Amino acid sequence: MAILLFFLRSGGPACWVLGFAQITAMIEAKFAVVRADLAGFSAILDGVVAKNLIIILSEKAEDQENRLRRDNVRILGSREGAEGKDPLKFFEKQDFSVTVRKKRGTFNEACQMLIEKNVRFGMNFPATLAVTREGQTHLFRSPVKALAFAKEIS
Repeated sequence: MAILLFFLRSGGPACWVLGFAQITAMIEAKFAVVRADLAGFSAILDGVVAKNLIIILSEKAEDQENRLRRDNVRILGSREGAEGKDPLKFFEKQDFSVTVRKKRGTFNEACQMLIEKNVRFGMNFPATLAVTREGQTHLFRSPVKALAFAKEIS
């Protein structure tokens, strides 16, 4: 901008052309820097989008696996044929993926405390602890918050 003012004050069309040529060169140089910066940001954005896409697809695959397993029954702690003629009286447990079982396992300490205090609770899919206390249902997605709640119960 200072170059433009200098040339405008000195007068003469030849100075103007020279001034505009230099200004054009400066603007083109600035645009080149901006383009390079945008290219760098574009690469970063592509990486973030790819990571988010991987996370989303992993979560969808996990959900589909669990939906397929939802009707499976796992019978634990017994030998083959021990159920006798009435297998429905036997202990049943839904079969979930390893990830869901691990998430649910993080609530074990809170669940044990709730059992000791005779408090009703259940586990919603995939890993949300539902505690019914004094007519209200409290939902916990965090095992830390669930444990804190269980400790507060007398």
